[in-house]
Amino acid sequence: MIVSLANESKCEEFKAQFSKFDYLWKKDLHTALNEFLTEQGTTLADGTRDDPPLASFEEQITKYKSVASEVSNLPATMTIGWVKINAKPLRTALSTWASKWVYLFTHFLQEKVVNSISELYTFMDKSNATLELKVLGEVAEDAEEHHGEHDEVSQEQKDKENAEKRKALYDIMSCMRDIRKRTERTDMMFEPLKETVSVLHGFGIQMNDNVLQQLENAEFKWKGLKKKMLNRREQLASLQQAEVSAGRALALHAACCTLCLCV
Repeated sequence: MIVSLANESKCEEFKAQFSKFDYLWKKDLHTALNEFLTEQGTTLADGTRDDPPLASFEEQITKYKSVASEVSNLPATMTIGWVKINAKPLRTALSTWASKWVYLFTHFLQEKVVNSISELYTFMDKSNATLELKVLGEVAEDAEEHHGEHDEVSQEQKDKENAEKRKALYDIMSCMRDIRKRTERTDMMFEPLKETVSVLHGFGIQMNDNVLQQLENAEFKWKGLKKKMLNRREQLASLQQAEVSAGRALALHAACCTLCLCV
């Protein structure tokens, strides 16, 4: 009886070595990530949420890598009295769960780098195309080349083209506004992204070569876009002012007509 109780106690001790890791499968991964982002993240001046600092991610990744190492050192078998315990499947399962937790945080960082670069390049491509649009008042030569010297263009076609060119001016103005709005945030994004790539590399995770190349060129291209915006703003300053004056004149005319109708 005494021997039996002693064996039972040893079995419980052996089980406890594995039971202390039960949080690995009891805690929902995505819930844990959302809690981490909420608790460790910060609120920016504009009211939007920012991700936790990179150091917090490093801490979590290091923690679960340490857990994985600890699990791998657990005994695979144990003989207690007449009972032989095979814990290999349990140890393998725990190792898999520990790897899932590591992946949870490393994958988030990978996706952040990829998505940030992808979004920036999409914005820059669209902005570059918009800034290159021709507007009413600067396309006389282009228009002649397009239609030819002897082509007859209907008034309706001219009005349509002029409307498109006038719209282009407003599109460019909106584009320049969007560039200015995101300038501070974008200026500060490159170094943190490079640091993230470095941290991932330290954990043995390599980013796609295409993403690394885009990241390497991103700051140069962003500076080029800002310079292009400033040049375009200077080119269109007089046309923009004329359009604003014309808009005010139309608004004044509409107001006068309203007053006349009311009298």
